[in-house]
Amino acid sequence: MATPSEVLPLGQAAAAPAGLDALREHVLAQRALLAYPETIWTAPGQVWDAVVIGGGQSGLTTAIKLKQEGVGRVLVVDRSPAGREGPWITWARMETLRTQKDLHGPDAGIPAATFRAWWEAQHGEQGWHTLGLIPREEWAAYLAWVRETFEVEVRSDTEVTLLDTDGSTATLRVVTDGVEDVLHARAVVVASGLHGWGGPALPAFTAALPRHLWLHSSDDLDAARVRGRRVAVIGAGASAFDNAAAALEAGASRVVQLVRRPELPTLNAARALESRGIYRHFAALPESLRFELTHRYLSLPMPPPDHSVARCRRFAQYELMLGAAVASAVAADGAVEITTVDGRTETVDLIVLATGFVVDIDAMGWLAPVAPDMARWGDRVSVAAGDSIGRALARYPYLDATMRVLGRDEGASRRLRNIYLYGAPGFPSVGPQCFGINSLPIGSDSVVRGVCAGLVADQAQDLFDTFVQVIESRTE
Repeated sequence: MATPSEVLPLGQAAAAPAGLDALREHVLAQRALLAYPETIWTAPGQVWDAVVIGGGQSGLTTAIKLKQEGVGRVLVVDRSPAGREGPWITWARMETLRTQKDLHGPDAGIPAATFRAWWEAQHGEQGWHTLGLIPREEWAAYLAWVRETFEVEVRSDTEVTLLDTDGSTATLRVVTDGVEDVLHARAVVVASGLHGWGGPALPAFTAALPRHLWLHSSDDLDAARVRGRRVAVIGAGASAFDNAAAALEAGASRVVQLVRRPELPTLNAARALESRGIYRHFAALPESLRFELTHRYLSLPMPPPDHSVARCRRFAQYELMLGAAVASAVAADGAVEITTVDGRTETVDLIVLATGFVVDIDAMGWLAPVAPDMARWGDRVSVAAGDSIGRALARYPYLDATMRVLGRDEGASRRLRNIYLYGAPGFPSVGPQCFGINSLPIGSDSVVRGVCAGLVADQAQDLFDTFVQVIESRTE
């Protein structure tokens, strides 16, 4: 690693390097300027200081920042093959990210490690100015480069089958390439992405349909499966239009998109929450207000981007049906007959369900040893019996401001104190910093602050004893 004296002569401005190899060296040089005090302060041993479950953008950024903070032994585990973490080159089907290109987070505050620096190293400054939104495959490539540059240790093809803790050390049972193993960690961060907190939200009619006749938007959409076929996409969100477009571009003979609302939503409620104040300090709001705000937010539909809608409408074989809630879907002669509530019918060969995801930690079997002891929002607020959204929110875990799990009583809180849930279940507790690219720098900071505080507290006596030994040895 370069020393500060090797990095930049006094009075000389930093020049943008050309090429990714040069950029990597520039990142390491900038990191050296910010490294002091460059001390690994966590206790040595065979136990991991932190295991991060999930190698997507949130888990990766958290691991990078933990290493930057002097946490010595950090491991990321992900069930996907190497390079396929997150949705970007698997089930995400948008052409570009929906966020403006100036986003940051995985860079850990080092300018040379930002997406802009990575892009300019390959395409020049003019290339940056001509770039519109970030192509999703390029974002995936950038994340892979960041992981390599910061030397994050990732164990791929690894499924967590059980998580338990005694409050001091967490035990994770994992399966890697079919081989069982046990990991021990002082802290665990669960960053399992959009679909990792309970699975897809599925309409009731899927229970009676053969599995080959439908798929969820997070499933593989094989071009051969839709080419020349009739496809119905259910949903009005961005992912619904993305999947409709993907089917059309793969050669579907007809794609009909069924939307239960009479018109497409236009209000993006998330924009009202996008500020550093809300991202950082949502947890400072009164409990009742946090719950009500989350309730209202989840009650509102998110509008699809205009370019996603336009991507579908350029195909003559595409039809958007508004006010077309599905009343029934029945298998018949190898196809599906769909009937809407207003009596319209459609026969298709495949249904794609862009119906979102469930947040239900009780459905996550590998959390069974710890989930029953977690405090829930239903312990803090009252919800009317007929309020379906409120009843669902009542089952969300009640987390502290660093997304650390709290227990139903004092003893449970002590036992669960080294587990952090970085994702959608944290919304009523910490607000929108818990998911998404926009809040990535702030959400990851919160989790890292909590993990580091917990590790320091765990080592309190050892840190004191070491301090005393150093002082006494120098005064003898």
